[in-house]
Amino acid sequence: MDVLCVDYTGFNDMKITSFDILGVPAHSVDFGIAISAIEELFTDGSDRKYVVALNAEKIMMARRNPEIMQILKDAYLLIPDGVGVSLASRILYGQPVPRVPGYDLFLKLADMAAAKRLRVFLMGGYADVVNATRVELTKSYPGIHIAGVHHGYFGDDEPIIDLINKCKPDVLFVGMGSPRQEKWIHKNISRLGVKLCFGVGGSFDVITGRTKLAPASVRRLGFEFVYRLLVNPRRLRRQLVFPNFLASLLATRTKLMRSNKT
Repeated sequence: MDVLCVDYTGFNDMKITSFDILGVPAHSVDFGIAISAIEELFTDGSDRKYVVALNAEKIMMARRNPEIMQILKDAYLLIPDGVGVSLASRILYGQPVPRVPGYDLFLKLADMAAAKRLRVFLMGGYADVVNATRVELTKSYPGIHIAGVHHGYFGDDEPIIDLINKCKPDVLFVGMGSPRQEKWIHKNISRLGVKLCFGVGGSFDVITGRTKLAPASVRRLGFEFVYRLLVNPRRLRRQLVFPNFLASLLATRTKLMRSNKT
């Protein structure tokens, strides 16, 4: 069984491998291809696109929630963030896809923004966290232009949308956790004058040192979820989705093998 390879028309001349995980779309990209696809947005006149970091939890949510499914289908790029995506590709198609962790892509996009003199808006977290994120990015990426920041605890979208548009950012990083950040982006992107939105989850907490990143050796193996569970046992309920995800993959694999024999 081969991964379905298609020319994804949203990427001009680039060929992006698109494949299916339990009825949910995914893209096989490495960092280079992901960055190249995103850079196109700033040269071809495109605007109002968003990127989603795809993992097992979002895939399972999409299977039971039509709203989440539509959010994923409408995304410009679905990066293989979690180890579950790579595992799914190996189980279903015999070909593991490279991982593109969302936090690492966030940093690479910050670097790109600094190099290209793009305007960036940060939204999410507590006020002190998002302001500290601005400071850290400014230190780490000289030349980055942080056009504005806002915390993620608000009720009315209108003042926030007005503020973002007044600041005229090219890139909007939204760190409000999933699926809230994806729902907010999908709901409001048509009214935002930005090129790119990216939901970065807890990246603001990581870059400011409030949350520790898993050791490099653990990250290379794709076991960050185990590390996070050990550090914060309250995440156990969220991690229980993985056994169901794995069981669904194996059941689907069995069906595919039987259908191929007949």
